[in-house]
Amino acid sequence: MGESLQLSFADLYNAVSKYAGNYGSSGATGTDLTEAKDMVNAAYRRLLGSYNWTFLTPTRQIVTVSGTWRYELPIDFVRIKGTFRYSSADAYPPLRERAYEQIEEMRAISDSTGYPSHYAIVAGEHTPETGQRWLVSFYPAPDAAYTLYYSPEIWPVKLSNDSDLHVGGPDISEVLKELAIAQAEGDLDEMTEEGQVHEKKAMQLLAAAVMKDNQKRAKNLGYNYDENAGGIVDISREYRLNEVNLVDF
Repeated sequence: MGESLQLSFADLYNAVSKYAGNYGSSGATGTDLTEAKDMVNAAYRRLLGSYNWTFLTPTRQIVTVSGTWRYELPIDFVRIKGTFRYSSADAYPPLRERAYEQIEEMRAISDSTGYPSHYAIVAGEHTPETGQRWLVSFYPAPDAAYTLYYSPEIWPVKLSNDSDLHVGGPDISEVLKELAIAQAEGDLDEMTEEGQVHEKKAMQLLAAAVMKDNQKRAKNLGYNYDENAGGIVDISREYRLNEVNLVDF
């Protein structure tokens, strides 16, 4: 296989070091190296927060364990978009969101098990080492192993190893590199009469990347209604999705 065009963490901080003039014969070292790495990660945070990128909403899954009703979500989880859903083969309706207190109340009324129909996301443990974690609670507690799919918004971890690759693939590499150099340009206060040259170039590349990312979005979003708000059809637990008849109210 050929080598990817995506830039690694080392490629990015070396580009910053070369711009800053402290690359040397074998790259930056010491404080210069630390500062170059910090500039790259500052640019990375700026890139991630600049737009609602499609690559920050992957599709993931949770496989439940019989009798277990609470699960810790991955460390990069920010929030869920949409809801948890079963595969078409299972044909159960999508889960409905509830406040965590409501899940607790339902469990107090009945601790029965079955296929989960409701969920709540609540803050979990926070530590300085791992940061804020999030938990998802299901009701009723699963009575078997169910595969639940969901689309979270994520916040990737910082780049640290030389071979680390940023999210978004090669489409984003040049944007991130130019943002990192623009970060150095600003930190080093290297402004010309025309302003910050690399900042302007970074904004041009960012605008082009946003347009390209928009092309990856669905052109038809389908019927627009909030399944957590009730809708026109309420699906009872006694029926699977493919057995439901529409009812006029």
